[in-house]
Amino acid sequence: MVTPSTFYSQASLSKAMHDLESERQFHHPAFDAVRAGRTRAKTKSGFEGTIKDGFIKETVRCPDYVLWCACRDIDRRMPDDFNADAALIIRKPGVFASRFESGLKKLWPRVKIKVGPVQYDDPCSFVHRNKRPVHLKHFQFAYQREWRLCAFPTASQMPAAAFNISISADAESESQPDADD
Repeated sequence: MVTPSTFYSQASLSKAMHDLESERQFHHPAFDAVRAGRTRAKTKSGFEGTIKDGFIKETVRCPDYVLWCACRDIDRRMPDDFNADAALIIRKPGVFASRFESGLKKLWPRVKIKVGPVQYDDPCSFVHRNKRPVHLKHFQFAYQREWRLCAFPTASQMPAAAFNISISADAESESQPDADD
């Protein structure tokens, strides 16, 4: 099932699933401003905000997108955290991703797709500051070792709810060797 990123913002989801996928927070230290008695400050990059818990919290957002998520490694904790009673083992991730992309391109011929592992960030680190949040998550989720396929349809094409796509084999992808073998 392919899901709009906004789906994961629902408070009713389990702690393992609840996340604001299309935004990331960065915490700029503002300890000198706190010692000076100020409640607002400006960061070195020019962002101005209210100081909370000694930090100026900056939120970086991107437009909604759709995603499909998987765990890169077999982990006993995952079925419990996601209330799952089955698992899909993908032996040829390159073939799977190609078929997935073909399935999405049947819906949206010009859609842009990004495939790969998620990087986990510390909100007090700015290493990933200039990256779109689609493959970034808070480091509290690092145990998930997530791999995802993200697609970026236009705003008018963005689905309102999760949907299924067909990723059936086609003759071309079956005849090509998989670099991931």
